[in-house]
Amino acid sequence: MSITADRTVHTNRPSVVMLDKTIKEACLIDIEIPDSQNLYSTITEKVPKYTDLKEGLISIWQLNTDFVIPFALPTTGIISNKLHDSLKLYFYGKPNQMHNLRVY
Repeated sequence: MSITADRTVHTNRPSVVMLDKTIKEACLIDIEIPDSQNLYSTITEKVPKYTDLKEGLISIWQLNTDFVIPFALPTTGIISNKLHDSLKLYFYGKPNQMHNLRVY
């Protein structure tokens, strides 16, 4: 699903968009299955890739915060520490707020 922003954005198709309208917060999750050698380069490419979309969504939806979580699960099944750090950052202090999220 493409997301419309207030300007032309070339990367407007994240895998999952979670939107919490009660606290005006969104989370863009991009899922990819790279080779093990490309794991960290894939993760570091994903965050700047969605910067324009993130800024556009903040202005259109009047969001307080917007997160980009790159979810890269390599073919060997190794999970990066950066994924754990991103999830901790997003869900910090929100143990019971999962029911307010809408996944598009």
